[in-house]
Amino acid sequence: MKTTTPLERAHNRIECIRNFYTHLFAYVGLNIVLLLMWGLDFNIADIFWERTFFITAGLGGLAVLTHTIILFWHNYLLPKGWDERMIKKILSKTKKKI
Repeated sequence: MKTTTPLERAHNRIECIRNFYTHLFAYVGLNIVLLLMWGLDFNIADIFWERTFFITAGLGGLAVLTHTIILFWHNYLLPKGWDERMIKKILSKTKKKI
């Protein structure tokens, strides 16, 4: 297992946060453009705009929500040290089988 310094972990965390905000701004920007185009009515079939907007807003929103949960709420969903305890538990089970 590779050990990382606190500085490396901080850089990784900042990069993850930057990627999240890029994802969020892209989602919001795309939906604003779609809403403007839908509102200005560019003589394109209404069915196209309804499907496009709802698919983009729905699936994109779900992706942003998932990204938010993974990035910011992971400590609340899984307690601190959970992964280390699970590794120890799995290792102890494999030692018992051998």
